[in-house]
Amino acid sequence: MSKTIPVIDIGALFGNDSIAKLNVANEIDIACRKNGFFYVKNHGIDQSTLKTLKKNTFGFFKDLNQEQKHNMAPKKWN
Repeated sequence: MSKTIPVIDIGALFGNDSIAKLNVANEIDIACRKNGFFYVKNHGIDQSTLKTLKKNTFGFFKDLNQEQKHNMAPKKWN
């Protein structure tokens, strides 16, 4: 596993260049196989939406106790 988190520019996915899209897909594939996660840039989501999402996500998990979190977990992966 790499010690750095890959940053992938997905801007090409919104264009018409199929080769550029394939390159982004390959970068995502490599990042998922090597790291298991990655940062995304040029996704088109505005900062205010991201700030609201972060605030709501942290609040959601902070306010739940362990039993509530456990009850929300998937029971079985298919």
